[in-house]
Amino acid sequence: MRILSLLIIVFYIGTQINIIDLCARQVLPNDIEILDDTAFDELFNEIASLKQTRPHDAIELAVSYLNQPSSLSDYQKYSLLFTTGEAFAALDLSLTAIDVFTSSINYGITHLEDAKLASWYMELGNLYYREQDFVKADSIYIQCLRLYTSSFSTTNDNVDLLGAATALNNRALVKAYINEFAEAEALLKEALNYRLQVNKATHVAFNYISLASLYLKYTDSYEVAKAYILMADSVIKNDINDKDNYLYRGLINEYLGNYFTLVKDDEKIVFHYKKAMEYYQKNETRLEIQIQLKLFNYYNIRNQDSEAWLYLEDAFELAKKHGSYLEQKKVIQTRIEWFKNKNDLSNSLKYAKELTALIENHVELEREVALKVGQLNRQVAQLDINLLNERNQKIKAEVNKNYAILALIIFFISGFIWYLKVQSEKKNAIIIQKQKDELFQQELESEKWRSLGLQLKPHFLYNVLSSLRALIQIDAIAAVKMTEHLAKYFRQILDAEQTDKVKILSEIALCNEYLALQSIRFNNEIAYSCVVEESLKELKIPSMLIFPLIENAVKYGYKTHPTEMNIQVEVNKTDKHLRFAVINKGSWIEPRTDYKDDEYEGGLGFRNSKIRLMHHYGNDWILDQKEELGFVTIEVLINLDRFINTDS
Repeated sequence: MRILSLLIIVFYIGTQINIIDLCARQVLPNDIEILDDTAFDELFNEIASLKQTRPHDAIELAVSYLNQPSSLSDYQKYSLLFTTGEAFAALDLSLTAIDVFTSSINYGITHLEDAKLASWYMELGNLYYREQDFVKADSIYIQCLRLYTSSFSTTNDNVDLLGAATALNNRALVKAYINEFAEAEALLKEALNYRLQVNKATHVAFNYISLASLYLKYTDSYEVAKAYILMADSVIKNDINDKDNYLYRGLINEYLGNYFTLVKDDEKIVFHYKKAMEYYQKNETRLEIQIQLKLFNYYNIRNQDSEAWLYLEDAFELAKKHGSYLEQKKVIQTRIEWFKNKNDLSNSLKYAKELTALIENHVELEREVALKVGQLNRQVAQLDINLLNERNQKIKAEVNKNYAILALIIFFISGFIWYLKVQSEKKNAIIIQKQKDELFQQELESEKWRSLGLQLKPHFLYNVLSSLRALIQIDAIAAVKMTEHLAKYFRQILDAEQTDKVKILSEIALCNEYLALQSIRFNNEIAYSCVVEESLKELKIPSMLIFPLIENAVKYGYKTHPTEMNIQVEVNKTDKHLRFAVINKGSWIEPRTDYKDDEYEGGLGFRNSKIRLMHHYGNDWILDQKEELGFVTIEVLINLDRFINTDS
């Protein structure tokens, strides 16, 4: 009877929750005006047109709409957020762009079709490639390939095949950069098969050009490269003269110019570079700038100054037209170097001043953008909260939908437990008690490590945010730099929380970000270094093992020697031990023993490291401290036998 009563109560509560949810939905406002598709498309296209040439204006316009979230649907918010990330990438604020892309993709995973989600992933992968994080870039390109092929299996749309080919092309770039030529070539040939299925001349030509580029850049098989270039030329020579055709004809002539440069045929170098420039002008692309610089180099090497200067001037004017800061900077630097080589100090100084003015103007734009970052971060946080709430609602609805089944399962489980109890009460009591004891110990152990991790965060975060608030008011660039270090720090923290053990390289990366943040807090008065023996970088150790010792070094180093702070971290091995050493300028202070459980003091950090060492290595370790010549050294020695034939 008790079980039946429990079942009735559980079922009743479930139905009441459903009724409450239904009522809540009925009272939600339904009169909010959301931008219609036409108006949003116009806004999106306007921001997209600004993001390359005037990215700061694109960000300002996007933020102004994101500050009015009720006027946008969820899809519109995240689409706007994504294109804002592209503007941050154009300003070379890669970490901010990565965070914005990641928030958009988190929404897209559950709301977008595979092909659209893949296109968002592609931009994130390109950012990681630009930051030379090739492992993450390659894994994201693999995900893009999976999404595009999945989409093609249901839509049979050629756009999906071209997306898959682009993912393969980008993977080939990664493989070529890390000197895996054979795999890069195989990926490009696989991409060519996709493009041949689509059977569009310009796309096939692009693939042949990519293969030619691979051979020109990474081999001395120049004739193979030339053959691929001529194959590209043959597939588009009868195509319609549209802008795309001009672009690819420009690429073909540029790569022929590159080929003849390598084989030293002067007459054909100039001919093909000039033809490439003509086609790029018709396509209205910035690629014309790089051709002008190549022609400048050609004439400069041959001391034909008037021709060289003409192309350099044209390159600068075109860079100004397209609003490209990096290309303007590159051209001015080339001017300065040119006049230096000719001992013309007057003109060299003139263009040095012009370069300074350009950089100062760009820094001022970055200051304005930095102010927008804060506003955007608040919007991103709110969007993430809304997305989490939406997912929770779906989970809750799914649970309520299956409430009757859950109650039935509870009924049968309860009946089975009762039957077992009747059959063998004493035996089951012993087993249950043993299971409870084991579960309690597991939960206690898990909670202990979770508590140790949490002790490391609030105290430090409060100090960093206080410093960041002050920096925003006096030095926005330094505030952006500090924000980027803080993002990397928490990314490392989150990675460490996924597993009980991490590579030494990852632990040191976390410590580096922490020390970088502290250095900014103390006005760059902390000198620090982290030296790891090369053969030990991939070795795994308990996460957050070294970190508490470094935090102690900063804290007590500042207390005992507040000027000329110096922190050194060393990881190496002796004949019998793996050795960690944290060295700081200052004097030793005995750890406290009167701390409370909710306090985070240096003595507790020292004690936490001992606990983790004991848990993972038993008695095969030594943790010691010494003070000499004005430096305090904390040294951890772990028996090397603990790392033999394990992945620790």
